Amino acid sequence: DLILCGWRHGSGPISFAVENGAHGGAGPEETAGFALLPEDAPATPAAASLRPLDLRHAALRHLGRAAPTAPAIVPVAEAEDGILRLMSYNVHICIGMDGRLSPERIARVIAQYRPHVVALQELDVGRARTDEADQAHEIARRLKMEFHFHPSLRVEEELYGDAVLSRLPLRLVKAGGLPGLPLFEPRGALWVEIATPAGPLQFLNTHLGLTRRERRLQTDALMGPDWLDSADTEGPWVLAGDLNALPRSRTCRRFGERLRDAQLAVDDHRPQATFFARRPTARIDYIFVDPSVDVVAARVPSAFLAKVASDHLPLIVDIRLPVPNRGSAVAPSRSRTEVVG
Repeated sequence: DLILCGWRHGSGPISFAVENGAHGGAGPEETAGFALLPEDAPATPAAASLRPLDLRHAALRHLGRAAPTAPAIVPVAEAEDGILRLMSYNVHICIGMDGRLSPERIARVIAQYRPHVVALQELDVGRARTDEADQAHEIARRLKMEFHFHPSLRVEEELYGDAVLSRLPLRLVKAGGLPGLPLFEPRGALWVEIATPAGPLQFLNTHLGLTRRERRLQTDALMGPDWLDSADTEGPWVLAGDLNALPRSRTCRRFGERLRDAQLAVDDHRPQATFFARRPTARIDYIFVDPSVDVVAARVPSAFLAKVASDHLPLIVDIRLPVPNRGSAVAPSRSRTEVVG
Protein backbone atom coordinates (compact mmCIF):
# COMPACT_ATOMS: atom_id res chain seq x y z
CA ASP A 1 0.00 0.00 0.00
CA LEU A 2 0.93 3.65 -0.42
CA ILE A 3 0.94 5.75 2.75
CA LEU A 4 0.88 9.56 2.78
CA CYS A 5 1.52 11.43 6.03
CA GLY A 6 1.39 15.22 6.21
CA TRP A 7 1.96 18.07 8.63
CA ARG A 8 0.84 21.68 8.32
CA HIS A 9 2.00 24.96 9.85
CA GLY A 10 -0.39 26.95 12.03
CA SER A 11 -4.14 26.67 11.88
CA GLY A 12 -4.77 27.87 8.32
CA PRO A 13 -5.80 25.64 5.43
CA ILE A 14 -3.15 23.55 3.70
CA SER A 15 -2.13 24.86 0.27
CA PHE A 16 1.00 25.04 -1.82
CA ALA A 17 2.96 28.28 -2.04
CA VAL A 18 3.34 30.40 -5.16
CA GLU A 19 6.84 29.01 -5.75
CA ASN A 20 5.28 25.57 -6.07
CA GLY A 21 2.70 26.64 -8.62
CA ALA A 22 -0.56 27.18 -6.74
CA HIS A 23 -0.56 30.88 -5.72
CA GLY A 24 -1.59 29.53 -2.35
CA GLY A 25 0.51 31.31 0.24
CA ALA A 26 3.30 33.62 1.23
CA GLY A 27 6.30 31.31 1.12
CA PRO A 28 7.67 27.85 0.32
CA GLU A 29 7.50 26.77 3.98
CA GLU A 30 3.74 27.21 4.26
CA THR A 31 3.31 23.44 4.19
CA ALA A 32 5.57 20.47 4.74
CA GLY A 33 4.90 16.78 4.44
CA PHE A 34 6.31 13.37 3.63
CA ALA A 35 5.22 10.21 1.86
CA LEU A 36 6.04 6.59 2.74
CA LEU A 37 6.10 4.29 -0.28
CA PRO A 38 7.23 0.74 -1.04
CA GLU A 39 10.80 0.51 -2.35
CA ASP A 40 9.62 -0.60 -5.79
CA ALA A 41 6.96 2.11 -6.17
CA PRO A 42 7.75 4.08 -9.38
CA ALA A 43 7.22 7.60 -8.05
CA THR A 44 9.60 10.03 -9.73
CA PRO A 45 8.19 13.58 -9.83
CA ALA A 46 9.08 15.83 -12.76
CA ALA A 47 9.95 18.69 -10.39
CA ALA A 48 11.43 19.02 -6.92
CA SER A 49 8.02 18.83 -5.24
CA LEU A 50 5.89 15.69 -5.07
CA ARG A 51 2.25 16.38 -5.82
CA PRO A 52 -0.87 14.31 -5.06
CA LEU A 53 -1.23 13.59 -8.78
CA ASP A 54 2.29 12.08 -8.82
CA LEU A 55 1.28 9.81 -5.94
CA ARG A 56 -1.89 8.75 -7.71
CA HIS A 57 -0.01 7.85 -10.90
CA ALA A 58 2.60 5.98 -8.84
CA ALA A 59 -0.14 4.00 -7.13
CA LEU A 60 -1.73 3.07 -10.47
CA ARG A 61 1.61 1.97 -11.89
CA HIS A 62 2.40 -0.03 -8.75
CA LEU A 63 -0.94 -1.83 -9.09
CA GLY A 64 -0.38 -2.46 -12.80
CA ARG A 65 -3.20 -0.17 -13.87
CA ALA A 66 -2.98 2.55 -16.49
CA ALA A 67 -4.18 6.08 -15.78
CA PRO A 68 -7.63 6.75 -17.31
CA THR A 69 -7.68 8.49 -20.66
CA ALA A 70 -9.78 11.57 -21.28
CA PRO A 71 -12.71 11.34 -23.72
CA ALA A 72 -12.31 12.84 -27.15
CA ILE A 73 -13.00 16.54 -27.63
CA VAL A 74 -16.18 17.26 -29.58
CA PRO A 75 -15.64 19.66 -32.54
CA VAL A 76 -17.57 22.94 -32.43
CA ALA A 77 -20.15 23.99 -34.99
CA GLU A 78 -19.64 26.67 -37.60
CA ALA A 79 -21.05 30.16 -37.10
CA GLU A 80 -24.84 30.16 -37.16
CA ASP A 81 -27.49 32.89 -37.21
CA GLY A 82 -24.82 35.52 -37.68
CA ILE A 83 -23.41 34.96 -34.16
CA LEU A 84 -19.66 34.65 -33.74
CA ARG A 85 -18.26 33.43 -30.42
CA LEU A 86 -14.89 34.84 -29.36
CA MET A 87 -12.65 33.80 -26.47
CA SER A 88 -9.60 35.37 -24.83
CA TYR A 89 -7.61 33.07 -22.56
CA ASN A 90 -4.27 33.44 -20.78
CA VAL A 91 -3.29 29.77 -20.41
CA HIS A 92 -0.23 30.20 -18.10
CA ILE A 93 1.95 27.93 -20.31
CA CYS A 94 -0.72 25.25 -19.74
CA ILE A 95 0.21 24.86 -16.06
CA GLY A 96 -2.85 24.88 -13.85
CA MET A 97 -3.53 25.98 -10.32
CA ASP A 98 -2.73 22.42 -9.20
CA GLY A 99 0.73 22.66 -10.78
CA ARG A 100 -0.15 20.18 -13.51
CA LEU A 101 1.14 20.73 -17.05
CA SER A 102 -1.64 19.87 -19.51
CA PRO A 103 -2.29 21.42 -22.94
CA GLU A 104 -5.01 18.80 -23.32
CA ARG A 105 -6.86 20.23 -20.33
CA ILE A 106 -6.67 23.74 -21.80
CA ALA A 107 -8.12 22.36 -25.03
CA ARG A 108 -10.96 20.77 -23.08
CA VAL A 109 -11.80 24.09 -21.41
CA ILE A 110 -11.92 25.79 -24.81
CA ALA A 111 -14.00 23.00 -26.37
CA GLN A 112 -16.63 23.23 -23.63
CA TYR A 113 -17.66 26.71 -24.79
CA ARG A 114 -17.53 26.14 -28.57
CA PRO A 115 -15.79 29.36 -29.68
CA HIS A 116 -15.13 30.20 -33.32
CA VAL A 117 -12.04 32.35 -32.65
CA VAL A 118 -9.69 32.13 -29.65
CA ALA A 119 -6.90 34.49 -28.53
CA LEU A 120 -4.37 32.64 -26.38
CA GLN A 121 -1.59 34.21 -24.33
CA GLU A 122 1.45 32.67 -22.56
CA LEU A 123 2.22 29.68 -24.77
CA ASP A 124 5.50 27.79 -24.89
CA VAL A 125 6.98 26.24 -28.03
CA GLY A 126 10.00 23.94 -27.72
CA ARG A 127 10.88 24.99 -24.16
CA ALA A 128 12.49 22.56 -21.73
CA ARG A 129 10.31 23.76 -18.85
CA THR A 130 7.19 22.46 -20.65
CA ASP A 131 8.55 19.22 -22.12
CA GLU A 132 9.62 20.95 -25.38
CA ALA A 133 6.05 20.78 -26.67
CA ASP A 134 4.58 23.08 -29.31
CA GLN A 135 1.62 24.11 -27.17
CA ALA A 136 -0.04 26.24 -29.85
CA HIS A 137 0.03 23.39 -32.34
CA GLU A 138 -1.06 20.80 -29.79
CA ILE A 139 -4.10 22.77 -28.63
CA ALA A 140 -5.11 23.67 -32.19
CA ARG A 141 -4.73 20.05 -33.30
CA ARG A 142 -6.96 18.78 -30.52
CA LEU A 143 -9.60 21.37 -31.38
CA LYS A 144 -9.20 20.94 -35.16
CA MET A 145 -8.70 24.67 -35.59
CA GLU A 146 -6.35 26.68 -37.77
CA PHE A 147 -3.86 28.85 -35.95
CA HIS A 148 -1.03 31.37 -36.09
CA PHE A 149 1.56 31.77 -33.32
CA HIS A 150 3.88 34.69 -32.68
CA PRO A 151 6.82 34.47 -30.26
CA SER A 152 7.36 37.61 -28.22
CA LEU A 153 10.36 35.95 -26.54
CA ARG A 154 13.10 33.76 -28.03
CA VAL A 155 15.89 31.96 -26.21
CA GLU A 156 17.83 30.14 -28.92
CA GLU A 157 15.31 27.53 -30.17
CA GLU A 158 12.84 28.10 -27.33
CA LEU A 159 9.81 30.33 -28.00
CA TYR A 160 7.15 31.96 -25.83
CA GLY A 161 4.24 34.04 -27.01
CA ASP A 162 0.64 34.28 -28.18
CA ALA A 163 -1.62 32.59 -30.73
CA VAL A 164 -4.93 32.99 -32.51
CA LEU A 165 -6.96 29.84 -33.21
CA SER A 166 -9.92 29.84 -35.58
CA ARG A 167 -12.50 27.43 -36.91
CA LEU A 168 -13.04 29.90 -39.76
CA PRO A 169 -10.38 30.61 -42.40
CA LEU A 170 -7.78 33.12 -41.27
CA ARG A 171 -4.92 35.04 -42.86
CA LEU A 172 -1.91 36.45 -41.08
CA VAL A 173 -1.70 40.21 -41.55
CA LYS A 174 1.04 41.15 -39.11
CA ALA A 175 2.98 39.78 -36.15
CA GLY A 176 5.61 41.76 -34.30
CA GLY A 177 7.03 43.11 -31.09
CA LEU A 178 5.80 46.07 -29.08
CA PRO A 179 7.91 48.77 -27.43
CA GLY A 180 9.04 48.00 -23.90
CA LEU A 181 11.63 48.73 -21.24
CA PRO A 182 15.07 47.17 -20.69
CA LEU A 183 15.14 44.09 -18.44
CA PHE A 184 11.38 43.56 -18.75
CA GLU A 185 9.70 40.72 -20.61
CA PRO A 186 9.29 41.45 -24.33
CA ARG A 187 5.70 41.85 -25.51
CA GLY A 188 4.12 41.42 -28.91
CA ALA A 189 0.92 41.45 -30.93
CA LEU A 190 -0.62 39.16 -33.55
CA TRP A 191 -3.06 40.47 -36.16
CA VAL A 192 -5.07 38.11 -38.35
CA GLU A 193 -7.99 38.57 -40.71
CA ILE A 194 -10.85 36.12 -40.17
CA ALA A 195 -13.12 35.19 -43.09
CA THR A 196 -16.59 35.13 -41.55
CA PRO A 197 -19.98 34.62 -43.27
CA ALA A 198 -20.51 38.37 -42.74
CA GLY A 199 -17.22 39.38 -44.34
CA PRO A 200 -13.68 39.96 -43.01
CA LEU A 201 -12.99 40.56 -39.32
CA GLN A 202 -9.73 42.16 -38.19
CA PHE A 203 -8.65 40.34 -35.03
CA LEU A 204 -5.76 41.50 -32.83
CA ASN A 205 -4.35 39.49 -29.91
CA THR A 206 -1.87 40.95 -27.42
CA HIS A 207 -0.41 40.60 -23.91
CA LEU A 208 0.75 43.87 -22.37
CA GLY A 209 3.44 44.56 -19.76
CA LEU A 210 3.19 44.60 -15.99
CA THR A 211 4.14 48.25 -15.40
CA ARG A 212 2.22 51.41 -16.28
CA ARG A 213 5.12 52.81 -18.26
CA GLU A 214 5.35 49.67 -20.40
CA ARG A 215 1.63 49.60 -21.03
CA ARG A 216 1.60 53.28 -22.00
CA LEU A 217 4.20 52.65 -24.71
CA GLN A 218 2.51 49.48 -25.92
CA THR A 219 -1.01 50.91 -25.94
CA ASP A 220 0.08 53.98 -27.90
CA ALA A 221 1.82 51.73 -30.44
CA LEU A 222 -1.27 49.55 -30.88
CA MET A 223 -3.46 52.62 -31.34
CA GLY A 224 -1.13 53.90 -34.08
CA PRO A 225 -0.99 53.45 -37.86
CA ASP A 226 0.88 50.12 -37.71
CA TRP A 227 -2.01 48.41 -35.96
CA LEU A 228 -5.52 49.61 -35.09
CA ASP A 229 -5.29 52.86 -37.06
CA SER A 230 -4.04 51.15 -40.21
CA ALA A 231 -5.65 52.53 -43.35
CA ASP A 232 -5.17 49.28 -45.27
CA THR A 233 -7.98 47.22 -43.68
CA GLU A 234 -11.50 46.07 -44.46
CA GLY A 235 -14.13 45.07 -41.91
CA PRO A 236 -14.55 45.75 -38.19
CA TRP A 237 -11.87 45.35 -35.51
CA VAL A 238 -11.66 43.16 -32.42
CA LEU A 239 -8.84 43.49 -29.89
CA ALA A 240 -8.44 40.67 -27.35
CA GLY A 241 -5.90 39.75 -24.72
CA ASP A 242 -4.44 40.05 -21.27
CA LEU A 243 -3.89 43.79 -20.84
CA ASN A 244 -2.62 43.57 -17.24
CA ALA A 245 -4.73 46.69 -16.59
CA LEU A 246 -7.89 47.40 -14.64
CA PRO A 247 -11.02 48.83 -16.34
CA ARG A 248 -10.40 52.44 -15.22
CA SER A 249 -6.76 52.43 -16.29
CA ARG A 250 -5.30 54.66 -18.98
CA THR A 251 -4.83 51.55 -21.15
CA CYS A 252 -8.55 50.75 -21.17
CA ARG A 253 -9.52 54.38 -21.64
CA ARG A 254 -7.21 54.66 -24.67
CA PHE A 255 -8.60 51.54 -26.33
CA GLY A 256 -12.07 52.84 -25.47
CA GLU A 257 -11.45 55.85 -27.72
CA ARG A 258 -11.54 53.51 -30.72
CA LEU A 259 -13.36 50.37 -29.52
CA ARG A 260 -15.95 49.23 -26.94
CA ASP A 261 -15.23 47.05 -23.93
CA ALA A 262 -17.45 44.04 -24.72
CA GLN A 263 -18.37 43.33 -21.10
CA LEU A 264 -19.67 46.89 -20.76
CA ALA A 265 -21.60 46.69 -24.03
CA VAL A 266 -24.04 43.98 -22.90
CA ASP A 267 -27.31 45.15 -21.34
CA ASP A 268 -27.90 43.99 -17.75
CA HIS A 269 -24.48 42.33 -17.59
CA ARG A 270 -22.22 42.90 -14.61
CA PRO A 271 -18.56 42.68 -15.77
CA GLN A 272 -16.80 39.67 -14.29
CA ALA A 273 -13.18 39.30 -13.12
CA THR A 274 -10.81 36.80 -14.70
CA PHE A 275 -7.79 36.67 -12.35
CA PHE A 276 -6.89 34.66 -10.18
CA ALA A 277 -8.83 31.70 -11.52
CA ARG A 278 -9.85 30.08 -8.22
CA ARG A 279 -11.10 33.29 -6.64
CA PRO A 280 -11.13 36.01 -9.32
CA THR A 281 -10.83 39.57 -8.04
CA ALA A 282 -9.29 41.48 -10.99
CA ARG A 283 -10.62 42.14 -14.49
CA ILE A 284 -7.48 42.26 -16.65
CA ASP A 285 -8.51 40.12 -19.65
CA TYR A 286 -10.56 41.91 -22.31
CA ILE A 287 -12.26 41.75 -25.65
CA PHE A 288 -12.74 45.16 -27.25
CA VAL A 289 -14.97 45.42 -30.33
CA ASP A 290 -15.64 47.90 -33.09
CA PRO A 291 -18.64 50.21 -32.49
CA SER A 292 -20.37 48.65 -35.52
CA VAL A 293 -20.35 45.22 -33.83
CA ASP A 294 -23.36 44.14 -31.78
CA VAL A 295 -22.32 42.41 -28.53
CA VAL A 296 -24.95 39.76 -27.81
CA ALA A 297 -23.55 38.15 -24.65
CA ALA A 298 -20.48 37.97 -22.43
CA ARG A 299 -19.46 35.64 -19.64
CA VAL A 300 -16.55 34.31 -17.59
CA PRO A 301 -16.95 30.57 -16.84
CA SER A 302 -16.92 29.41 -13.23
CA ALA A 303 -16.82 25.64 -13.82
CA PHE A 304 -14.22 23.68 -11.87
CA LEU A 305 -12.20 22.73 -14.94
CA ALA A 306 -11.77 26.38 -15.95
CA LYS A 307 -10.80 27.32 -12.40
CA VAL A 308 -8.00 24.76 -12.24
CA ALA A 309 -6.61 24.65 -15.81
CA SER A 310 -4.85 28.06 -15.71
CA ASP A 311 -4.34 30.98 -13.34
CA HIS A 312 -6.73 33.03 -15.51
CA LEU A 313 -10.33 32.33 -16.44
CA PRO A 314 -11.33 32.61 -20.10
CA LEU A 315 -13.47 35.51 -21.28
CA ILE A 316 -16.19 34.56 -23.79
CA VAL A 317 -18.09 37.07 -25.93
CA ASP A 318 -20.79 36.49 -28.55
CA ILE A 319 -20.98 39.13 -31.27
CA ARG A 320 -23.02 39.82 -34.37
CA LEU A 321 -21.16 41.50 -37.23
CA PRO A 322 -22.65 44.24 -39.40
CA VAL A 323 -24.22 43.54 -42.81
CA PRO A 324 -21.62 41.75 -45.00
CA ASN A 325 -19.68 43.39 -47.79
CA ARG A 326 -20.01 40.96 -50.65
CA GLY A 327 -16.94 39.72 -52.45
CA SER A 328 -14.63 40.08 -49.44
CA ALA A 329 -13.82 36.42 -48.79
CA VAL A 330 -10.40 35.51 -47.47
CA ALA A 331 -8.54 32.44 -48.67
CA PRO A 332 -7.77 29.94 -45.88
CA SER A 333 -4.19 29.43 -44.74
CA ARG A 334 -2.43 26.38 -43.38
CA SER A 335 -1.95 26.22 -39.62
CA ARG A 336 1.58 27.06 -38.63
CA THR A 337 3.82 28.43 -35.96
CA GLU A 338 4.92 31.93 -36.92
CA VAL A 339 8.47 33.09 -36.34
CA VAL A 340 7.93 36.59 -37.64
CA GLY A 341 10.06 39.11 -35.71
